[in-house]
Amino acid sequence: AAGEARLVDLVDALGRRLSDDIWAVRFRAAEALLKLGKRGVDELMRASDGDDPVARTAARAMLAEKAAA
Repeated sequence: AAGEARLVDLVDALGRRLSDDIWAVRFRAAEALLKLGKRGVDELMRASDGDDPVARTAARAMLAEKAAA
């Protein structure tokens, strides 16, 4: 819903969810970030190069999905 509503102020909170224990939470956070445009994509790019392997995997998967679309 955050992505659909364009709630750009939630980019940081969504970025933190990329390392959630639950896969569906990570997926939805990454999906929302993608929908938030440049700031969301920037957050995904940051996470895709970050130290957290869980967040890095979630971010890279969503960026790859975007590239394939």
